[in-house]
Amino acid sequence: MTLNDRDARRKALRDAAKSGRTTLPFGLCGIRTSGTFMQGVRDGMPSMPLLRKRYLAMAKRAGVSLSGKCYDPQLASYPGDPTAWVGSPDDVKRVCQHKGLGCTGDVNVPLPDDPKTHEKIKPHLAPDIVEREVVQVEREAGEPILGREREDLKEKIIARHCPKPVESYPTCP
Repeated sequence: MTLNDRDARRKALRDAAKSGRTTLPFGLCGIRTSGTFMQGVRDGMPSMPLLRKRYLAMAKRAGVSLSGKCYDPQLASYPGDPTAWVGSPDDVKRVCQHKGLGCTGDVNVPLPDDPKTHEKIKPHLAPDIVEREVVQVEREAGEPILGREREDLKEKIIARHCPKPVESYPTCP
């Protein structure tokens, strides 16, 4: 082992210790198994006590057993999502497959080839907002708008107010 190799190893050990991870990037020390998957991982929950209580309550209401699990906000569909509590690589894989997500790293899940996953989601606007806009246009025009004209106007209002889908990212159902 040369001096540079030793220095690189020491630096890697220091970095691993600082990050709180117990797996090391050398030889057999870096093997990840189901038993070592959660070692050195923080619980992933926010540091604010009220949010922590809320997340825990949401998980308990959903019937999630929290024993040996941590909250992974990257898997959550919304803050406090009970499905984001994982305790093993199999849990991560199951959640990713269920939500149509892909991931690489300790757990590898390819993106699904299902064409529905990549379909554009039809823009949606609350009906009361659309109706309020239609009534405003009718007031400005001074006459009621009926039939196909009214439907076309509603589509234009929805298109004007809804965000445009991003072409480069697949949208999930």
